[in-house]
Amino acid sequence: MKICISTITDYNNYGNRLQNYALQKTLESLGFEAESLRNFSIVDNRNVMQKTIDVLRSGKLLDRILPKRKSKLPAEVVLARKQNFTSFTSDFIHETSFKVDQNTINFDFEKNYDYFIVGSDQVWNPQFQRFSTLDFIPYAEKKKRISYAASFGVGSIPDAEKNIYIQGLNGIEEISVREESGASIVKTLTGRTVPVVLDPTFLLKKEEWSHLIDEHASDGKFLLTYFLGTPSEIEMKYINDYAKANNLSIKHLNNSCDLDTWTSGPKQFIQLFSQATAIFTDSFHACAFSLIFEKPFIVFERHDHLNSMNSRIDTLLNTFHLNAQKFDAENLEFDIIVKYDDTRTVLEKERAKSFSFLKQALNIK
Repeated sequence: MKICISTITDYNNYGNRLQNYALQKTLESLGFEAESLRNFSIVDNRNVMQKTIDVLRSGKLLDRILPKRKSKLPAEVVLARKQNFTSFTSDFIHETSFKVDQNTINFDFEKNYDYFIVGSDQVWNPQFQRFSTLDFIPYAEKKKRISYAASFGVGSIPDAEKNIYIQGLNGIEEISVREESGASIVKTLTGRTVPVVLDPTFLLKKEEWSHLIDEHASDGKFLLTYFLGTPSEIEMKYINDYAKANNLSIKHLNNSCDLDTWTSGPKQFIQLFSQATAIFTDSFHACAFSLIFEKPFIVFERHDHLNSMNSRIDTLLNTFHLNAQKFDAENLEFDIIVKYDDTRTVLEKERAKSFSFLKQALNIK
């Protein structure tokens, strides 16, 4: 049987590429063939969310796209990073030969798939300009539509967009989400009680992720940072003091000030997390891979206009009883050890729950 994965198509985002890969591998382990839909729809009108939702009847895609940032990095560095992401996608993710965009009016490909699974990323985040009604898979029969670990990334839906979400959610046969706040949104909008499941990166065990790691060892012990927002001066001082106290060098992933790691693709991301001595981050997937590779880590609040995304990290830390890993400016001691014996037990229980949802949704006896 064949499944089409509908997720964010982002060739420059570690978490996006790795969750896509993990869901594909998980579905394959359950006996399915899986492909990921290439969704490149763009609409310039910023008021489209207040218009009709019926993408098939209108023949238009309701979509928004994030503005592009201008890069001031050397061209060879930009190219190296792009090539690493492109290589990972072409080598490890099975994408559809076709794409959908604002001109798509023929959705006949729907008949070639037994199921469509949307999610495992912030596919339903209304703050994202790339959000589209396509993220509710309106072109597929309802019985084929499933969401797995779909994320809203916010605590509530704006009033102007609630009808879009109500209709979209009601059109999905089986729903699961990634955060408690997401389950609350679905309950509020539809009355449905839906399960909170693991991000698919957790469904692959450490040994399975290790298949992506090159054999060569890192050059010495290092501390790894991975920030999507901008850490404060107090937070950076804490990180630098920790590195000095533990005789560690610092690698800054996803930071253009560190050109050696800036070029890293998803494979190199896994390599760095597997070899780091400690990890400091404000990223959900950085927390996830810290847990998978059982690394000491500290998580910081995201300092940007999208800090409501901290809800997904809150759910993660609550699930694994790791709230002590949150940075506390009032307590700057360096004990960041995680007792992973307890965490392993929780992880196995949550994995079983997540696989149970998938098997039930996919009618696996």
